Amino acid sequence: MSARLPAPSADASAAEVCAVRFIDGTRLPPEPWANGAGTTRTLARGAEQLGAPPWRVSIATLDGPAKFSQFAGYDRTLLPIDTAAIDLHSQDGQLLARAGQPVHFSGDRESRRTVECG
Repeated sequence: MSARLPAPSADASAAEVCAVRFIDGTRLPPEPWANGAGTTRTLARGAEQLGAPPWRVSIATLDGPAKFSQFAGYDRTLLPIDTAAIDLHSQDGQLLARAGQPVHFSGDRESRRTVECG
């Protein structure tokens, strides 16, 4: 289900109407993974609110098979943005993420990326 935004008022400024913002990912600083098997560039980050944990949207570069870091208490979503497929394995089984087909998994679980298909 998606929500519709109300139509802008006649006196709304351009900044109030604009809902899309281009972000040049190459200008964002890369953050190396603790395991050295990739980097992350954070696009957006939210603060903790009313006891809910903060959130983050990021783009990761994966450099071969690797264990994903665990983020206890977080739900994770993985969506490839190129033509590759990413094969994840965890205690819960196997997930295959493809462009346009995200997978959702618990940050509590140990997950390992094993295969990338181009």
